[in-house]
This record gives sequence, C-alpha cells and structure tokens, in this order.
Amino acid sequence: MQQSKEMIISQENSIKSQSKRYAIRNHQELIGTIEEDLTSSRDRVNLLLKGISLFSVTSMHLKILNQQDQRIGMLKKNKGFSSIYEFISADQSVYIIEAKANFKQRKPSITVSSQSRELFRGSAGFYVTWFEFTGETGKRILTVEKTAAPFSLKELIIAPDVYRAIPADQEAIDPALIAALVLVIDIHFHER
Repeated sequence: MQQSKEMIISQENSIKSQSKRYAIRNHQELIGTIEEDLTSSRDRVNLLLKGISLFSVTSMHLKILNQQDQRIGMLKKNKGFSSIYEFISADQSVYIIEAKANFKQRKPSITVSSQSRELFRGSAGFYVTWFEFTGETGKRILTVEKTAAPFSLKELIIAPDVYRAIPADQEAIDPALIAALVLVIDIHFHER
C-alpha cells in the first residue's frame, strides 16, 4: 500500500454478509481494503456471541489488502474479554497492540510494542473521537480522528463511522499498521 498524507478508512457493511469489511482511501482513490477472514466470520461461537450482542468477546481475523488484493497485514484478536490484538505485517514482523480503557485510567490509550519493547503509544481525547500517537521521544507521529464525513449519501446511511489517519512523517509507520490501529480503535472503543 502506498504511503500518503492521509488515509481514510470506512466500514462497508453488507446485509448479505456477517463479515466486517472496510475501504481504505487516499482522498477519493481506493488504495486498499480490509476483510474479515471466513474462519472468524463463520465461526459458530462467534455467530452466537454476536447474536446476543457480545461483540467484544468474539475472535477476529482481519486481512489488510492492497489494491491488487495482496495481503499486506493481518490483525488478530482471540475470543474472550481481551484488549490485546496481534498485528502481523507483510514481512512477518509481529506487533502487539494493547487497548486500555477502564475506570483507573483518565484517558483510554493504545500501546504498540514489538519483541517486548514499546514502540509508541496513543491517548484518546474528546470521547475517544481522536487519538494522538507519540514515539519514544514524545514526538507526535500519528493522529487518528473519527469523523462523520462520508463520500456519499449511501455511505452516510450504511457506514456513518469514518476514520482519518494523518501520519506526521509518511515514512515512519507502515501503512498497514496504521490501518490496524484504526481497526483497534473502531472495534475496541466504538463497536456496537
């Protein structure tokens, strides 16, 4: 997936399918997609849990694909009340993404680590409608905003949640990891 100044990620719900699907755009141009793997979307236990509105307990395997439908990343979450997600990049690097939101913390946060070393962290602001991620030096490296600015009336009705990811330095973070962070924000903090 190409680097860009801004990535816009919106969920594309389908009445025909129980699977999650997202579009990744650079302004109006489609640059990638995110699809839930059939192993998690058709899992009988997951279907039962979704049927009784226990979305946060289901397992999930989401494939991040480029324009040519080649897998450039995978986001996994195991069944249970877990706040830990695993992202596997195209070069098979493994990142652990931990989302935290509880009464002890003032602000919800997300921590990204690899090989037991924290790489960067993000904290939420204003009802979790935006996250600001900072690196080890404290310098801002990424901002993710939840917005309601769809491209069409159809998107407004079908997928009102649209996320805009703005990296401070386009070379600093893998675009597939940025997409995975947006997914964690959507799934962990905004899933209904």
